[in-house]
Amino acid sequence: IPGMLGLALVLWTLTQYYTLQLLNLALVLLMVLFGVATILLVYCTINSLSFWFGKQTAIRTIFRSFLLVRNYPLGIFTPTIRSFFTIFVPLYFTGTAQVLSIVEGSLWRTLIMLFWSICIFIGWFILCMITLRAGVRRYESHGG
Repeated sequence: IPGMLGLALVLWTLTQYYTLQLLNLALVLLMVLFGVATILLVYCTINSLSFWFGKQTAIRTIFRSFLLVRNYPLGIFTPTIRSFFTIFVPLYFTGTAQVLSIVEGSLWRTLIMLFWSICIFIGWFILCMITLRAGVRRYESHGG
């Protein structure tokens, strides 16, 4: 119930200050879903590397330290760093893209960002599945 009240408060605030389009909000929430799922796929990929390298605590710690960048808008970084945080450490689709979509209110821009978030999700999904399957084959070939 507290989550529902919080969501209601956020929606009420958005309708007071911005022209909120229900379809745009639904697409933004879908983008959040893909963004969070992509972060989980990166974790899965990193953990799948343990079939080759053993412990992955150092790499996971480095990745978690990159997650602190989510607290800041990616617009303050150079285009190269923004690209890095959009493709390799997909933080753009866990906050910045959604805020821009709601503030600008452009359905076309939201659709474009949703398309790219789905593309990056698919790319990380494929990489995760390849890494996981190769790791399981390696594990099984050693009699594990």
